[in-house]
Amino acid sequence: MKPSTLERYLLTILHAEEREGVARTSAIAETLGVTPSSVSETCSKLARCGLVAWRPYRGFRLTDRGMAIVKSMQQRSEVLMNFFTMIGVNAELAREEANRMASEISDEFLRRLDLLLGQSSLAPLDISMEEAGDVCR
Repeated sequence: MKPSTLERYLLTILHAEEREGVARTSAIAETLGVTPSSVSETCSKLARCGLVAWRPYRGFRLTDRGMAIVKSMQQRSEVLMNFFTMIGVNAELAREEANRMASEISDEFLRRLDLLLGQSSLAPLDISMEEAGDVCR
């Protein structure tokens, strides 16, 4: 599964959980602009990968492993956003670009960028984005 697809689904599930306690197929489909059958297929794959828990007719929830990937994505976005802000990009555009790019850059690039910024804010990751994408192939 492409890292960007993985990211979109996991973040959508997290936000739905925060709002409603569980992520329902119809809400995920509406948010992502895909069909409910696409959501069922992708989320079933995420469940087989151990990233979400699924209960028929109840919905999806992130597992601890799924939440670890979300936290990793949020860290990645934060490092990129700090860099973009440092070079003069306005905050809104910096956030949009950071979120768009976070799942596409390598872990090595991200670590080096973090060191360049002098922040060393990256906690050791339980799972890299490369590994996360490989888990769900």
